[in-house]
Amino acid sequence: SGSRNGKVRATPYRDAWIRRTKAPALTVWESMISGVRRLAPLAVALVATPADAVAQGRLEDEERGITVLNRPRPEFDPLGVRVGAFTLRGSASIDQGYTDNVFYTARDRKGDAFTLVNARGTFASNWSRHGVSGFAGVQRLQYYSERDQSFTNGEAGLAGRYDLTPDTELSADASSGVFHVIRTEADAVPSDSPVQYRLTSLGAGGAQRFGRYRASLRGFYRLYDYDEFSVNGRTVRGSGSFNDYEIYGATAAVAYARGPFRTVFGGVRVFRVNYTSVPAGFVNLSANAAYSFVGFNYDFDGVWRYEFDVGYLTRIYDDNAIDTLSGLSGTARVTWAPTALFAMRGTLQRTISQQLVPAAGNAGFNNGFFSTSFGLDATYELYRNVLLNAAIQGRYDEFRSPRSPAWFLSETLGVTVLLDRNFRAGAYYLRQDTLNERGDNPSRNVVALRLAAEL
Repeated sequence: SGSRNGKVRATPYRDAWIRRTKAPALTVWESMISGVRRLAPLAVALVATPADAVAQGRLEDEERGITVLNRPRPEFDPLGVRVGAFTLRGSASIDQGYTDNVFYTARDRKGDAFTLVNARGTFASNWSRHGVSGFAGVQRLQYYSERDQSFTNGEAGLAGRYDLTPDTELSADASSGVFHVIRTEADAVPSDSPVQYRLTSLGAGGAQRFGRYRASLRGFYRLYDYDEFSVNGRTVRGSGSFNDYEIYGATAAVAYARGPFRTVFGGVRVFRVNYTSVPAGFVNLSANAAYSFVGFNYDFDGVWRYEFDVGYLTRIYDDNAIDTLSGLSGTARVTWAPTALFAMRGTLQRTISQQLVPAAGNAGFNNGFFSTSFGLDATYELYRNVLLNAAIQGRYDEFRSPRSPAWFLSETLGVTVLLDRNFRAGAYYLRQDTLNERGDNPSRNVVALRLAAEL
């Protein structure tokens, strides 16, 4: 997101219902109709890590293969608004739906109707050199009976690129927002209401081309600041401090372009996870980490495209009582687009995760673990303005003792209708399950209708 690899681009939307604490996002429907990259059997053999490792090695933009999702539709594509040397774009949507398990529990399930509203605006410069962009967005989820489960998210950010020469560029980005951890997320704690947190993110870097080679260096900083939360009506002592942490570090990479849209790269990332407000008597989960990786981006003919990085990830905790975590890590994305009417994407990722601490005295309960996630989604153009979507996402958390491993699964089906340049309508169904988590295995079903407008 932001200006990774020196080009200002939008962050892909993801599912608000299963959004993790570390990745603010929007809705399931937006996830299903976002850009698709090709699937192949190679994906099952590859594993993943921090998302922008691949981006650090790219020598070119991603725009090559024309799929069902990025194919121009002159009669339906919004035009945006030109203001001087800038283009303004905006979108807004409202979902009216129902879920049969608001609290995502295995017993005593409570259903409720909801309204989900999303609004987002962006601007981007049209200059031949340099670039500036920005965005602002707000999201409101409102339940009708279980009102204490409602929440509002908001974020805004800026990104820019300065071209010193045609082969040398500097980039920077900054964003800030307020988000919530909801009960249906894999990282959730058993709180009475969604847990609010603020996320501040900063990044800066540069890149230099040498013929077919490109060297890049990027530094980053992220701060997570959580509010207090309550369980069964009682505020958890210290909950507004013992989950607060910051991540900072840098990634260096070198890439070589073997040909158009065929790049190999390698690099290293080092970073620090620092818990900033650890109360006396709590285990300090701060750690140093390093990830060395190699990978490639390979587009055969616009039908198959492979992108992956794979390497070794190590996290060493400050507290000697917590065992070091290390192992194979990486990211794989393979897209298959056999026709202009159909596209399928497969993703696979393995990295180290850290869940929120649920209560005082449990700071060492989830002291880091490897987490493997996968996704498979497909889009088919039934008519010029009617898109059908299906997707499955999963996550396997290798919790360390005393917890047992757990699976988190979700499946979606949906349809969207492009009414004209500015209006869309759609509907979706979501099924979500947690397996082997404390033995209670909660699940839920969600159905919703959507109306959306784009500028």
